[in-house]
Amino acid sequence: MTASPEVCAICVDDAALAVGHGWSISIPSGRAPILGWVTLHPVAHRSSPEQLSSAEAEALGSYLRATATYLVARTGAERIYVANWAEACRHVHFHLISRLPELADQFQGARIFDLMGGAQDRPAIAAQFELLTALRQHLTKEGIA
Repeated sequence: MTASPEVCAICVDDAALAVGHGWSISIPSGRAPILGWVTLHPVAHRSSPEQLSSAEAEALGSYLRATATYLVARTGAERIYVANWAEACRHVHFHLISRLPELADQFQGARIFDLMGGAQDRPAIAAQFELLTALRQHLTKEGIA
């Protein structure tokens, strides 16, 4: 529960920003296909949600709500998708994805993950990290980070 025998990409993510209460935020795979796609994950290695500590579980709801609220305000998203499969990387990580109004029908719902491997234009890395840094500031201002 505390350490993974294999190298966990999330555990060694140098770009993740700690937000407190055992949680960090990051850009999935270093560069999301749309601006407003972030991941929220426990700092400690947890391969499944039932392994979260009581403190991590308690903080999760506040982080999900505050992050979704921020992303809607920042990106104009119609809604925020939240997903956790932890298959490609067996570390609990919640994708919070801005479902933008212009998103093509073919990528709505779980099919939005088809964008991860696509060759479409991606937001500039600087814009993604600026959003991530502003999100952490928002969480601090809200008193939960």
